[in-house]
Amino acid sequence: MSESAGGAIAAYHELLTDQVAADSQGQLEAQLRARGLYFGDRPICTVVRPRFMSPGQHRTLQAGVARIMRAFARAHEAAMADAELRGQFGLEDWEERLIASDPGFTEPSPTSRLDAFFLDGESLRFTEYNAETPAGAGYNDALSTVFYGLPVMRRSLRRYDVRPLPARHGVLRVLLDAYEQRAGRREPPSIVEAIRYFSHPDVSLSFWRVSAGPMA
Repeated sequence: MSESAGGAIAAYHELLTDQVAADSQGQLEAQLRARGLYFGDRPICTVVRPRFMSPGQHRTLQAGVARIMRAFARAHEAAMADAELRGQFGLEDWEERLIASDPGFTEPSPTSRLDAFFLDGESLRFTEYNAETPAGAGYNDALSTVFYGLPVMRRSLRRYDVRPLPARHGVLRVLLDAYEQRAGRREPPSIVEAIRYFSHPDVSLSFWRVSAGPMA
């Protein structure tokens, strides 16, 4: 596991004495309730250790995502230009009509994400492509804040440099870009307009309060 996060993970687990584990779990549960970090009735996290990545793993992840997204972009461009090629996807009639409409912005799926994991700490594997309501980025950032405050994490920070990977600002930026392209103006939307993007029962808007004009 060269340059993996295995050492940091093992050290984190060693810090979890009965008392530290109980205190950390109790604080985690309290923070999830206070911040509304639930997916329906389920808490979005039930463990006291976040997923750690080494700098090398992060670079591998970035490079892998970039390669796949370039391939997706080429496939999308080719399929949109060639009906025969597009036929290989087996689209329904309503799907053909939908993709023929102009959404007003250039990216075919601005808020999509890739699900992936590391096999044996080194080999990157992708499992799924999602283009749903972008709740995960907000949950990620809110959970990062929660984890930073846990007793076990505070002890871990004495030895390791642990940094979060902020996500919601990037999602907000791409949503605003899509809005501006469609609206034909550079003004950010009002909060009422922005809420339409998040009309999903499992998304808490509280994590999306970031600096962006009227949404600040």
